Amino acid sequence: VVRENGSVENWGGSGFFIDEQGTMLTCAHVVYSDKEEGPGMFGATVEVSPIVRYEYWITLNKRKYKATLIGVNKYVDVAALKVVDIDPGAYDVAKLGNSDAAKVGEKVYAYGNPMDLPGTFTSGSVSAVHRQITGADDLWYLQDFIQTDTPINPGNSGGPLINSRGEVIGINAGTYHRDGLHLAVSINLANVPKLMKDGIVKMGYFGSEVMLDNFARTGVPGSPGMKDVIELYGLTGLEDLSSVELLANMTYPNADNTERRSIVLTVDQNSPAELAGLKRGDLMTHLNGVEVKNGRDVRLLLISIEPDKEFEIKVFRIEKGAVKELTLKVKLLKERPKS
Repeated sequence: VVRENGSVENWGGSGFFIDEQGTMLTCAHVVYSDKEEGPGMFGATVEVSPIVRYEYWITLNKRKYKATLIGVNKYVDVAALKVVDIDPGAYDVAKLGNSDAAKVGEKVYAYGNPMDLPGTFTSGSVSAVHRQITGADDLWYLQDFIQTDTPINPGNSGGPLINSRGEVIGINAGTYHRDGLHLAVSINLANVPKLMKDGIVKMGYFGSEVMLDNFARTGVPGSPGMKDVIELYGLTGLEDLSSVELLANMTYPNADNTERRSIVLTVDQNSPAELAGLKRGDLMTHLNGVEVKNGRDVRLLLISIEPDKEFEIKVFRIEKGAVKELTLKVKLLKERPKS
């Protein structure tokens, strides 16, 4: 990376080829940053010089090749590079698998460049699938991780997580909190065709956030816990006690333990969400014709919707202890207006 002030920064990671045209997948954080701020001493935010240009080089079999960036989805942490003037015979093309078919306990392998040690191969098992990390919104806006005890160290980011059939089912992303808890982006979430088509993937501005994770409930449907009512009041600001109790009853886990927690927590002023009529405390049920159960469902759908294209949101609105079902029409903006 070359910055406006003339400074140069270097960092690296891993990747893997997905076709015979020299296309390589890796993690977005390995190759791209759209931030112009960085952490200062003791965590304070400091401005850094803007990035003028990127230069990409791939090392393979002790030879360096120049590469160009062709796609980035920072919300998922996936990117694609095109390696220039490389002979297809110099590398093997990875076979992409189906991450939805991954099973807890199955053997998996990681390959990459950890600690600048190229060609490192490690093994372990799938520890969990469809993992979502609470409180990690600043790291991964969209989440569908394969958790594994296969060692993933700095430099492994962007490398493949491979099953016993030799299929890539994940893109190694990093270690969460402590050794032994490693995460790979599910290959299905990477949505390679969209990445290749859109280039720099941008999410339209909606202007509302919906509950991601349910809090620990103390009551049951028909008998809401007082702690639940207090928590929901704080989250939604609903003034009427009967309305808060009804919302609690509606958002307890179902008999099959399916949670409906898609409660609208914030609505920005003059945003597409507000202009459509969405209100804090609404319970979202469908977006663009698809059922949603939580904020992550909402985020996954929003990233697939083009700005300025009208779509519908269905919500339950609770007022004075009664429920109304509403259908709202929304158009995303290309970006959030500057204040």
